Amino acid sequence: MQISQRLADEFNRAARFMPEVDADTKPCVEIGGMYVFVYLDPDEGLCFSVDRVPGEIPEALRGETGNVPVRVDIDDEKHVFTAA
Repeated sequence: MQISQRLADEFNRAARFMPEVDADTKPCVEIGGMYVFVYLDPDEGLCFSVDRVPGEIPEALRGETGNVPVRVDIDDEKHVFTAA
C-alpha cells in the first residue's frame, strides 16, 4: 500500500485520542478506521493492540490483502513486526 503524503497527513490530522473512562475501556488512538490501543497492564507491562473496523477503513489504506499494513518499531529496532 502506498498513499500520497497529503492523504497520510489528512488521516494523521484527523486522528483522535480516546482515554480510558472506566474499567471496561483502554486508552486508544482512532485513525483511518482503526483503533490502536496502548496501555499498561500490571502483570504484562506495556500492551499494544490494533482493532481494524473493516466497514470504516477507507479503500485507499487497504493493501493487496484488503487489510491495512502494520509496522511496529521498538526504539532503534526497525520493523520488529510487520503484517499486511
